[in-house]
Amino acid sequence: DKDGVFNFKASPGYLELKIEDVGRESASVQLTVPADGEVTAPPVTLKAASSIRFDITDAEGRSIPCKAHFEPLDEGAPKLDLGPKYRAHGCVDQYQSEKGQFAVQLPPGRYLVVVVRGPEYDHISKEVDLKPEQEFVLKGKLTRVVDTKGWISMDPHNHSTPSGDNVCDTDGRLINLAAEHIEFAPTTEHNRFYDWAPLIEKLGLSPFMSTVSGVELTGARAHFNSFPFVPD
Repeated sequence: DKDGVFNFKASPGYLELKIEDVGRESASVQLTVPADGEVTAPPVTLKAASSIRFDITDAEGRSIPCKAHFEPLDEGAPKLDLGPKYRAHGCVDQYQSEKGQFAVQLPPGRYLVVVVRGPEYDHISKEVDLKPEQEFVLKGKLTRVVDTKGWISMDPHNHSTPSGDNVCDTDGRLINLAAEHIEFAPTTEHNRFYDWAPLIEKLGLSPFMSTVSGVELTGARAHFNSFPFVPD
């Protein structure tokens, strides 16, 4: 749980537990599991995590959705694995955020960190030498460099887990769209009348992205994205 407390069943006998977390030095504990009762492992204290804390804004100083990419620079450094590739908050070597203030735990080492927000903005690029137990603060501004006044960036065909053929959670899909600067994304889940608007509001993305209720009517052959669509 959030306090690091957990339990599980184990066969009687000697047991060694190894505790790991990204960006922290691992720890281990040994214990003997009795055959006739419960056993509690001694508490383990992990050292502070090494991490990068981001403070990203637009040119006017307002927090904005964005995406951070991490490239290890140390020779022989293992590939990063911050999480599954279909997740916003930690996906292989990236982290996609619904706001510009977030933190990412990383193993100590040298990284090239690149922060972006779609093709209409510039980018932030910085080499970071992250020390053990250090929290490195990276501040920067993403400036809009392409004038698209009168135009809207949109993607009219998107899915998440309610579609049944997608393993991306809906929050993660919306964060992904916002981080790529999609301004309008109709709700088009497979064969489900759905509305992303409450989720967009919950994530604080209403100033950046809009939606309308809809459906992708899916049969054996043709697929029809229909929006705005309110069932009668």
